[in-house]
Amino acid sequence: LIGATTPDSIANCIPASASGTGFTSRIIFCFADKKHIKVAEPEETAEIIRLKSVLVRDLDIISRMAGTYTFNLEGRKFWHDWYNEYDDLDPDRICQDPMFNGWYERKPTFILKISLICAATKGDIDFIAPKHMEEALGYIENSEYSMDSSFRVVGRSEIAAEMDLVLSVIQAHKKINEQQLMRLIWKDVDARKLENIIETALKTG
Repeated sequence: LIGATTPDSIANCIPASASGTGFTSRIIFCFADKKHIKVAEPEETAEIIRLKSVLVRDLDIISRMAGTYTFNLEGRKFWHDWYNEYDDLDPDRICQDPMFNGWYERKPTFILKISLICAATKGDIDFIAPKHMEEALGYIENSEYSMDSSFRVVGRSEIAAEMDLVLSVIQAHKKINEQQLMRLIWKDVDARKLENIIETALKTG
């Protein structure tokens, strides 16, 4: 399943007590808050038409693949070395948010599944080699740098959602005084809560 949502929707649909458990630990969260590119009027260029044809052909081949994938000799050694060194509670892991402890327990499974997909895209082979796992690690680790942003408004704190709102307004304006800020957020944040948010923001840097 490939799906899309927003941090606000996640906060509304998934209670803080359920975040980081069985369901969310089985999802690879890819976060972005900006468009990669702006296209006023999409059009099919000659290159896009060519790529579409190639993609359809490749997907047809992949859809007819059957059987079991195994490691080749080098792939098995790579996997055993990586797995035995892996620590899901590594203090230097990319995403430090404890909400993702369950996700990190399942990271090896993600690596295997993405490795298999990478191998399948490379041609008519039925084995997983080191290069496929290295590619999978690159994809997974790239998502780790920002996946906690998907849950930035989820938390047991009473100001989690409002904190995100205030910080987003400040980031958008670069510089704003407290009165201007209050005029923009008063429907969602009262003066007392804003003082708490500002104090919390300052203490977290």
